[in-house]
Amino acid sequence: MTHTLHRFGTRENLADDYVYLVLPAKGINDEGSDPKLQQYLRIGLRHHPNNIGSDSESAGGWFTHTTDEIIAMCHGEAHVVFSNKVDAIDFLREVKNSELDMSVVVSGLLDEVEDICRQVGITRHTVNYSLGFRGRLDKLPSPDVLEITTMCGHHMVPPALVTKMVEDIRDGKREAEDCARLLARPCVCGCFNVVRAERLLREMAAKQ
Repeated sequence: MTHTLHRFGTRENLADDYVYLVLPAKGINDEGSDPKLQQYLRIGLRHHPNNIGSDSESAGGWFTHTTDEIIAMCHGEAHVVFSNKVDAIDFLREVKNSELDMSVVVSGLLDEVEDICRQVGITRHTVNYSLGFRGRLDKLPSPDVLEITTMCGHHMVPPALVTKMVEDIRDGKREAEDCARLLARPCVCGCFNVVRAERLLREMAAKQ
């Protein structure tokens, strides 16, 4: 699973971004897996996530659906987003002890994810690296905007909307927290980190 792999930013501003994807293996343990995926979401709720979701059936995340709706619609995979490393560790530790036996993928800075695994007492199986963007880079939004739009792996957050939110914050029309929540709404899988988005928006507005 790579739709959370290409989150853009610096080492410093990616340090509060941990995205867990939990999914069964097709043809091996996918039959009847939905109740287990729902249980993963319930485990996540105990560890202070800033978003949860599932992109199945357009379940979306916390900023378009209630917790109960997301859990009820969860099918195929579950997503839990943390902005605090301690919470990310505690979640994985409980997942390890739950014996629900699903594949767990975590996106984050490699050395930080390695440390999370060490603290939980597990060894990672595989690493996927993002090699960055190629091609007509002049067609891309600015790096500041990409730091926010790439938090939706399906690229459903419009760059122009990010720019408008920054202008509204700068002009005192909206609070950064409200803008981050609004930007999270188009993300159909619930992988958008609203805590990181709020901080980045505030920093962008301060530079203008």
